[in-house]
Amino acid sequence: GFDKDGMVIDVRDNTGGFTADRVLNILCVQRHSWSVPRHGDPAYLAGYWGRPVFDKPIVVLCNQNTVSNGEIFSHAIKQLGRGKLVGVQTNGGVIATSDEPLLDLGVLRHAGYGWYTLDGTDMELHGAIPDVIVENTPADTAAGRDPQLDAAIDTLQEAVKDYKKNHTPFVPNTYTWPHQP
Repeated sequence: GFDKDGMVIDVRDNTGGFTADRVLNILCVQRHSWSVPRHGDPAYLAGYWGRPVFDKPIVVLCNQNTVSNGEIFSHAIKQLGRGKLVGVQTNGGVIATSDEPLLDLGVLRHAGYGWYTLDGTDMELHGAIPDVIVENTPADTAAGRDPQLDAAIDTLQEAVKDYKKNHTPFVPNTYTWPHQP
């Protein structure tokens, strides 16, 4: 996302894993200050974050095949107000599983944790509901169309427009560096 105005993140058909918190750590940073290097432009020193950061508008695509960690991510984006969800309701299949070895060298996979939204809603059987509901039909797929992606791009373009209109950028002319050359 370097030097981009916004980003569409597609978690459709995401069957889970463990990356939601890592990605959220990149997307949910809050700026608290800015700095001006000698003979440079105002900015925040990215090296201070110690990780990649993307703080511009995002839109997340999700669908009925988004499950587990993909759903946790979708719920988090919506709950935190970080961006809009576009697509259809996620599966409602959020359970944390682990493996138990069997004597015959097989594995038994079983649920170990429940996951809940901040208001206490169990994510199992309660999928994330998009802000913009758009279905992709089999006819769309056969024709090579992706109405969900088209809607996500439109939604992102509006978010970028709002961000640019309402975001208060640092205006260099209003700042006087005490030792300007």
